[in-house]
Amino acid sequence: MNVLSGSLLAISRLMPRGYWPMMQIAVKLDSSLRDYRISLARAPEMPLRADLGQSVFVQLFRQGCIPHQRGLDIICQRLIRPGDVVFDVGANIGYTTAMFATLIGPSGKVLGVEPSPPSFSLLWRSLSTVENIVLVNKGLSDRAGELTFYIPSWLDRASFTAIPNAQAVSVSVVRGDELSQIYGQPQFVKIDTEGHELQVFEGLRSTLARDDRPIIVFEALGAEETRASVSALSKATSNAYDIRRIRLDGTLTKYDDAGTSDLLALPSWASSRLQS
Repeated sequence: MNVLSGSLLAISRLMPRGYWPMMQIAVKLDSSLRDYRISLARAPEMPLRADLGQSVFVQLFRQGCIPHQRGLDIICQRLIRPGDVVFDVGANIGYTTAMFATLIGPSGKVLGVEPSPPSFSLLWRSLSTVENIVLVNKGLSDRAGELTFYIPSWLDRASFTAIPNAQAVSVSVVRGDELSQIYGQPQFVKIDTEGHELQVFEGLRSTLARDDRPIIVFEALGAEETRASVSALSKATSNAYDIRRIRLDGTLTKYDDAGTSDLLALPSWASSRLQS
């Protein structure tokens, strides 16, 4: 990194606003910033090899975390145990995958599942050599095959739902039950699929029907999506899950279907983990 680009980055980390244009200037001046190691607040021993020309890395560079996801991070740290099998569905560029890998230790396994070619390329660059991580360049859905996937300029907004002005590509999809058969029954599943949650739940039907069904955390994009996801999950498991809303400070509140949020679906066997 040259002196000028380093100075611009240092300033952009401190600025309350306007930092993204300054970061773009720094990247134009110094191509080495397209492979810049970011230390993560919750996984400092597993830095990501970031492309600072991609906006998805901005908050990780500035804060070492994703600010609006702090509550989910706290809950994951409370519930995941060494030796767990964890499915990270919608792994994106690897932030949660890295955090999960530190929590499960060498005896566990994280499946980082990401269909987007550009996001998976960055995910692979950072974490492909980590022994307790398996990376899968597919999406999860209600069937195996091919689906159209939409990739906008903001990589964390990519989705199976059509997005204006986004690049449309064909990606491979698989049922989550197939991954459970190959890699083992997961104890924990994170789902962040930008509106594709219903299809993911359907593809995990056998995994969710077991008595040792996994703990699930998932994102809901709005009231309608929240109702539909909770209804699908409840039907698939005969209301076996206790659904809670995750607040930004990591506390849990009673579930309601108002607005966007992260939700926790807790099976009865895992209640002791929450209390410990």
